[in-house]
Amino acid sequence: GNVRFSLQETNDRFNAELDEFKAGQNISELHLGIPSPLLRACGVSASEIFITAKTLRDHLKKHNLTEDEIKNLPIAINNPIMVYEWGEKAKSKIIITQIPRGEQRITVAIKMERGGKRLSVNELASVHGKDVERLMNEMLTTKSDFGKDNLKYVNKEIAMQWLGIAPPEGAASLTDAQQSIANIIQNFQNPKIEARNSLITPEMDTFYLDAVERGDMAT
Repeated sequence: GNVRFSLQETNDRFNAELDEFKAGQNISELHLGIPSPLLRACGVSASEIFITAKTLRDHLKKHNLTEDEIKNLPIAINNPIMVYEWGEKAKSKIIITQIPRGEQRITVAIKMERGGKRLSVNELASVHGKDVERLMNEMLTTKSDFGKDNLKYVNKEIAMQWLGIAPPEGAASLTDAQQSIANIIQNFQNPKIEARNSLITPEMDTFYLDAVERGDMAT
C-alpha cells in the first residue's frame, strides 16, 4: 500500500480497528503505521508495524489488559520512553511507551528474527505492561553491557522520572543498583536523527516516505 497516512490518521485508523476488534468483528490484524525515523534509527525496518488479532487477544488476556488501555498506541510507540533489544534465542525490539497503566508503562515487542533469519516485517509479538523492577533487572543483566549492546534510544528525563532515579532529590539516596542504571541512562548517546526526518511531529515526513516507497531505506 502506497497510501500515505499522517501519524494522526494512522492513530485514528488503529483506534477504529481496535473498536472493531473489541466489538467482536472479524478483523485479522491491526495496523500501527510506518515506523518513525526515531524507530528507524533504532534499527526497526521500514515496513508497516502490525499486530494480528490473535496475538492481541492472547496478550490482553495473558496480561489482564483492556482494549482501552492501548488506545493511541501508534502515537505512543513513536514517542517512546525507551527502545532496546532483548532476547537470547530470538531477538525482539522492545518499545516502552509513555502510556501509563498504574505504575507500569504499556510496552510492545517487535520480533526481529525467526529461525536465525532477520525478519523484514514488523509484527508485534507482545503488548504488555512493563514494571520498573522488571526493567531494572534487565538493565542490570550480566549477560551483556546493556548501554552498549541492548539500549537503542532513551528519553533520559522521562525514563529517570519513571524509574524513580531523577535528580536532584534522587542523587543522594540512590541504591547501587539505581546508581548503575542512572549511569547507563546518562552516559548513553542517542542515535542521530536527521532534523528533517525527526518525526516527533504529527505529520509523516514526505522525504522519508518517498525513500521507503522507492526502497532506498536499507532494511
